[in-house]
Amino acid sequence: MKKLLVVVVCFLAIGCSNDIRDIPAGYVGKVLTSSGWQKEILEAGQIDIKTVNNDGSYNTLVLLEATSTTVKENFGKAVGEGEDHRILIGKTPVTVDMYVRAMVPVDKDERNAIFAQITPKDNGNRVKTITVEMIYEQFARMDVRGGVREVMSKYSRVEDIISHLDTTNIRIAAMVVKTFKNNGVPLLVQNTQLSNIKMDETVWAAENQKAASLAQIETIDKIGEALRRNPEYLQFKRYDTYKEIAAAKGNTNFTIIDGQPNGVVIK
Repeated sequence: MKKLLVVVVCFLAIGCSNDIRDIPAGYVGKVLTSSGWQKEILEAGQIDIKTVNNDGSYNTLVLLEATSTTVKENFGKAVGEGEDHRILIGKTPVTVDMYVRAMVPVDKDERNAIFAQITPKDNGNRVKTITVEMIYEQFARMDVRGGVREVMSKYSRVEDIISHLDTTNIRIAAMVVKTFKNNGVPLLVQNTQLSNIKMDETVWAAENQKAASLAQIETIDKIGEALRRNPEYLQFKRYDTYKEIAAAKGNTNFTIIDGQPNGVVIK
């Protein structure tokens, strides 16, 4: 009976020392103890990180994002008095989005180096996380943004970038790969892409006004040319104008006196 009691007590004590955490799909994990990292990198599943020790020390599960992830770089104008990150193409401010798709390498030594170098985000409940974007932020972001500006500033017109977008994307991709290599970024570049290339709204408005003015000039030139070729065209346009006046006045009876020094008189 005493032996049975001892076994039950030991079983309960062991059972109480368990503290289970999940490693979700798309992540790997590693346990950080009070004396350092455990050796094994754990795949998705459940892990027992044990309960808090009597001296207050405890284990922490650190998750590492292991799937392909896209990081966005935005070169835009902040609202209000925020910083202006638009890129100047010639003298035109341009907003651009640039996407980098990357993932952590599968090599265990490289993954161990990430665990050792990146300060993870605390999720609470003794679980912390390292994401692809956190790695990118620490090793690459500043230099990649500078590289994008350098590539795009070589163009003198926005239209040149848009019409040669494939070439521009190839140059951006080469710059990102080179930056990752030079900076020792522990990520694999899978793809890069420019998107949402737009001139500043004020520039768009000016361009639209310019286009409208040119269209109006072209229309006037065409009317002038038609009058030179066929004087009867003037009579046609005159009657067209009369119809517009009649519609505006609700088709009520009125008199139009043409040929006056001050133009058309309506009575």
